[in-house]
Amino acid sequence: MLQQNFPVKSVSSIFFGWVIPAWWHWLIFLACIDVFWFAHLEQINSRLDSISPEFISTLFFSENSEIYFLPSALAIGLFCMALFMLLISHRGPAHETTIFPDRLEFFDGKNRQVLRWKDIIIQGEDRDDICSETIDAGKSSYSVIRMDVRDAQHRTPMRLSYNLSPVGRNIPGYRNKAEIRRAWLLTLLHARPELRIDLNIYAACKVSPATLKYSLHNTLGLWIYAAVATLTLAATGYTVALPPGEMDVWNFMITIASCITAGIVSVFVLAQALGKYLLIDPESPSVRAARRRLLGPDMPKPYLASTYPLISSKAHLTSDHAALSKRQQRIENLINNPKIPADYPWDDLDGDDWYLLINKRPDLAPHCRWKLLDGEAWAFLLPEQPDWAEHCDWRKLEPGDWATLISAAPQFDDIFLQHIGWGDFDGTDWATLLANRPALLPHCNLQLLDSGNWAYLIYFQPDLAQHCPLRPLPDSHD
Repeated sequence: MLQQNFPVKSVSSIFFGWVIPAWWHWLIFLACIDVFWFAHLEQINSRLDSISPEFISTLFFSENSEIYFLPSALAIGLFCMALFMLLISHRGPAHETTIFPDRLEFFDGKNRQVLRWKDIIIQGEDRDDICSETIDAGKSSYSVIRMDVRDAQHRTPMRLSYNLSPVGRNIPGYRNKAEIRRAWLLTLLHARPELRIDLNIYAACKVSPATLKYSLHNTLGLWIYAAVATLTLAATGYTVALPPGEMDVWNFMITIASCITAGIVSVFVLAQALGKYLLIDPESPSVRAARRRLLGPDMPKPYLASTYPLISSKAHLTSDHAALSKRQQRIENLINNPKIPADYPWDDLDGDDWYLLINKRPDLAPHCRWKLLDGEAWAFLLPEQPDWAEHCDWRKLEPGDWATLISAAPQFDDIFLQHIGWGDFDGTDWATLLANRPALLPHCNLQLLDSGNWAYLIYFQPDLAQHCPLRPLPDSHD
């Protein structure tokens, strides 16, 4: 696992208060080409007219009349691109995606949304937990990253664009999209080594599934297959462009069918001959074993799809985001409302609602249904509100919750030792604990910490590097 400085934040392009697409510089580049073309119109058109018959023999140019269309078409294309850039640009705060060791945060200029790694559902049955999904069909289709996320007692599909922003928001891309994609994938894998992730996502992030280092193997393999498909389309197009007199209808149909068949056969042959060299299967036993050596053990007791019914929606875009943010909007209304009606239906709130609410409004604690709070909620609430400990059911706290709690609130050490012991912590728990309380090092079995745990720990406690039994950790450029 690569050492990473957290948090990792997206970088947007801003021009005089306008948030613009990250590809704005291509407009400048193409505009310069267009200006140069118009400034040297006669020379360029003369050269094109002399060489074009060598490549496109079926085109006929009379006094260069057709060739003059090319710079005009480029200018029209630039205008359309500029108009599109204007439409998707906006004033105000830039959208932001931030990666933390335990979560992913989105900010849309007004509201903040959080995706915790531990809430991602395991699909089971050899299905990918995080996969590439195609939305719509035809020319309007596009690919997104799909995962199911625990939402109270259900699971909800969450779809992210490949810029790592929730689907449905009209936002420009990030300038550091390559860096943030890679950081997202590596951080996610470190937190949840057991997740099955689609090959296309590894390829998009340019990460090797086996070594977790920068790699173009999968990307190159997909490019080659796409190139073969493109060549097939080009061959078919060339056949269609031939003068009708050169072949009859039957030969014409046979030629098109042959082109398509040749493309399919070529892709199949490439897949058989080069697939094992170009495409690294993320879920092959050898690759999973190599990744396990780098990442350590799986997350204990992950959420399984079989125990959480799926809440789906036919509207793929804004409705999914609305479902995910409905809870946050309701809680924000309560937080910002100083006068809540006496007959407010408190029983409609579940444990996650109560955690979000009393974390910001402790004065509403008398209404809280404490038994609904889980161990994670107590781990985050008690350091700020230790008086609430009398309501806590300590049996709900897992070892990871205890590590979070006592790392910030040492006064609960005695209660912790009444329920579990130091030997119940794994490497991730110790990294969390020692990052805040290095004095507990004598209680720790250092062999439990893997390279990722040490990278996280040393970032917060550099002096503990002398105790690391591993070989020197790789830097962030490996």
